[in-house]
Amino acid sequence: MLFNYSKIIVCFFFVTNIFAQQDCSNRQIDSLLNAIKYCKVSDSIYGVLNRLYKSSLRNDYAIGKAACLIRIGIHKGERGDFKEAFKTIQEAKTIAKQIENDSLLLFSDIALSVQYGRTGLNVKSIEIIDRSLSNIDKIHDFKRKEYFLGVLYTYKAVFSGGLQRQPSMEEYLSYHRKALYHFERIKEIIHIPAYTNIGEHYNAITAYDSAKYYYKKALNNGKATKRSLEIEYANLANIYYKTNDYNLSISYLDSSTAISKNKRIYYILEENYILYKKIYNQLGDIEKHLESADLALAYKDSTILRETKSIRDSVNYVLHYTEREGESALRKKTIVLINSILLILVLVAILFFQLCKRRKLKRLASETIKEVKSKSKEIVELRQKMVSSYEQVIEMAKANDPLFVNCFKELYPDFYDKLIHVQPSLTLMEIKVCFYMKLKFTTKEISHYTFVSVKAIQNRKNRLRKRLSIKKGGNIYEFLDSLE
Repeated sequence: MLFNYSKIIVCFFFVTNIFAQQDCSNRQIDSLLNAIKYCKVSDSIYGVLNRLYKSSLRNDYAIGKAACLIRIGIHKGERGDFKEAFKTIQEAKTIAKQIENDSLLLFSDIALSVQYGRTGLNVKSIEIIDRSLSNIDKIHDFKRKEYFLGVLYTYKAVFSGGLQRQPSMEEYLSYHRKALYHFERIKEIIHIPAYTNIGEHYNAITAYDSAKYYYKKALNNGKATKRSLEIEYANLANIYYKTNDYNLSISYLDSSTAISKNKRIYYILEENYILYKKIYNQLGDIEKHLESADLALAYKDSTILRETKSIRDSVNYVLHYTEREGESALRKKTIVLINSILLILVLVAILFFQLCKRRKLKRLASETIKEVKSKSKEIVELRQKMVSSYEQVIEMAKANDPLFVNCFKELYPDFYDKLIHVQPSLTLMEIKVCFYMKLKFTTKEISHYTFVSVKAIQNRKNRLRKRLSIKKGGNIYEFLDSLE
C-alpha cells in the first residue's frame, strides 16, 4: 500500500518541481548519467532518466538521448513491457549508429540481448552476445571494455541455459569465471557480483564447500569495497546453517544483522530473523524461536521505511545537479521546500496509519527495551562463543584439519595481519607453524599433530626466528604473543 502511495507522491514531486527548474546542461547530463551508471533502474531513477532524456532532446544532445533511452528500455523490459523495451533500445541504437559511438552501440546490443533472452529467444540473445564479444576491441577505454566483457559473459551464462544444446557444468562455470576475471580487473570502480553468482550456483547444487569458498571471496571483496557486507555475511550464515554448523551460522548472522540495523536494510533483517527462527527451532530454544519470528514479521513491515528514504534521496540527488542561481534558484528552493514538507507530512500520515494497523510493530518496541535490559546477558553469551571458538580451533589444530588456518584467521584476524606485515613472504607451512605456536603447542606437539619430524619443526622454528628478525636468545613464543 505504501509503495503505491510513494509512487504517486514522487510523480507529484517531479511534476511540481519541473516548472521551477531550467534544463540540464550537457555536462550536467553526463555527470548524472555517470553517477547512476552502475545503479539498478528503480522507479525513482527512471524518473531521473526521463528528465535527462527531455533535457537531451531540447539540447539536441545525441549521446545523452541514446544513453537515457537504453537505460529506460532496460527498465521497461524489467517491468515486462518488452514491446516498448525493444522499440526504445532500437531507437537508441539508431542514434548511436548515426553518431558512430561504438560504446553506445555495444551497450544497446547488450540491452537488446537481455530482452531477447527474457522473452525466450535465447538463440537470438546468444547470437548478439557473441557478435558483441567479437566487436569488443572497438572499445578503446580499458575500464569500459572490461565492464562490458564482464556483463557479456554473465549474460551468456544466464541465457545459454535456454538453448537446445545446453552448456555443460564446466562451460557454464567458465562463463561466470570469465566474467569474474574481467570484473576483477576494474574492481576499484565496481563491486564484483561474480563471486556471489558462482557461490549461489554451487549452493543450488548443494556443493556447499565450493559455495562457501566463493561466498568467502565475496565477503573479502565486500570488505575491500565497503559494499554488500550484510549480504555476504548472510550468505555464509545460510551455508553454515545448511551444513548444521549453527554456532558459525549465528556468528555470521550477527554480523549481517548488525550492519543491516546500522544501514536500516529491513528486508535483509527480515530474512536474517527467518534464519534465526529456523536455527533456534533446530536448537530447541523455543523462546528465541518465537522472538525471531516476531522480529521477522516486524522487519517485513519496516521495509516501507527503506523505500521512502530511497525515493527522497533520489529526488534530492537530481535537485543537487539542477540548482540555478539568481531569482529562479530562490523560486525553485521555495517550491522544493514546500514539496519536501508535503512529502514528509504525507509519509508521516501513511506511516502512522500503517503502524497503527500492524500490531506486530509494537513487539519491536518492546523487543528493543528487552534488548537493552539483557545487555549483560549478551556479553556473557559472547564470551561463551569466544571460548567455544577457541576450543574448536584447538581441536582442528590437533586433527590437522585443512580448515584450521582459515578458522584461526577468523579468530585472530589482527594477529595474522601483523604477522604478514612483519614478513609478507612467509610460506603457508611457516604461517601454520606460527599459528600452532600462538596456541602454545610445543615442538613435540606440533610434530605429532602435523606428522612432521621434531627436527624438521625445530629447523622451521630456527628459520622463523631469522625471517621474523627475532634477536638472538629471544623467545619466539613471546614475540608471537606481542603481535596480538
